[in-house]
Amino acid sequence: MKKTFITIVALFIILTGALYLVACNDTTDEGVETPPASDESNNEQESAEDPSYNEILVEKITVSTYGAMLAMENDQTYPRRRYLFTPRYTSDYEIRARVGQNGTFKINEERQNVDNGLAVVDFRMEKGKEYSLEIFIDSKANYFGICVNPKLGFDGITLSAGEEYMVMIDSEEREVKRYISQNPSVRFTGVYKMDINCNKFVVDTHSGSMNLSSRCDVLLGSTQRYVVVKNISDTAQTLDVAETEIESVNLDEEFEIDWKNGEGYYFVKYEETGIGTSYKMRSINLSTSEFRITVIAAQGSTSGYTAGPGLYFLPLIDGIYYIGFMFNPENTYAIKIT
Repeated sequence: MKKTFITIVALFIILTGALYLVACNDTTDEGVETPPASDESNNEQESAEDPSYNEILVEKITVSTYGAMLAMENDQTYPRRRYLFTPRYTSDYEIRARVGQNGTFKINEERQNVDNGLAVVDFRMEKGKEYSLEIFIDSKANYFGICVNPKLGFDGITLSAGEEYMVMIDSEEREVKRYISQNPSVRFTGVYKMDINCNKFVVDTHSGSMNLSSRCDVLLGSTQRYVVVKNISDTAQTLDVAETEIESVNLDEEFEIDWKNGEGYYFVKYEETGIGTSYKMRSINLSTSEFRITVIAAQGSTSGYTAGPGLYFLPLIDGIYYIGFMFNPENTYAIKIT
């Protein structure tokens, strides 16, 4: 009996030891969380989207003055910002977003390329639709910003049927430029500038009202101008606009203007010489009493006044002047500066 008991205890000890050895030699990783491998080259490129950056400020914006950012301060209270932009006109907008070296920029939740802290994106946005422009600011950025501008110039533009499209034009010189649509299905419908607060478009009074005109005379040099064109056909059209010279006129020489309704002001270029800086009164004689005149001095500003039917007085000194005429009704008019 005693021998049987000892034998049972010995077998129990042997079996327990065997089970222990089996357990210690089990190399499976089932149920074990393996820590991620260390990557010393990880530069935290997604740092701007970490949970600590979840504060968000939502602002509605308009187009901005060319080259100027809408926000420039390093305010870390809201490192995540969403700007909501609803275009008044369709255009291939240029969007610039400064977010810092490790910041990110998204348009409608799609991440855009950032190079050296700056994203520059050409993005077609349609009239009346709302677009989300989202910035995640690099915590080390000393400033950030965003600006939105319509396409610069008339090249490479296709308009869908009935579509209105805005372009921006600019010049360092104070001058008037004339643009002619070479495609009869695409017409000019207006010229705008930004208001004094740079938050909305206002009609440029120097161009005058337009209604599906094939010609557009635009004052440049004081600030950017925004020209709107429209496809008046029921098929897609390519924009084809030519820039032509503003014709020069001379003192005491009669010239004619073939003015059509809806064309806005028709400008001529006049250079005054030989009178120095003492003002001399010039008269503009017109073959109609139904007219409007606007005068732009390349070197400053000037203004005149109507002296009677078909007669306008204008004080001038030496310099270049752009004189714009608008008539009623549509006709060919004779003009003479004396």
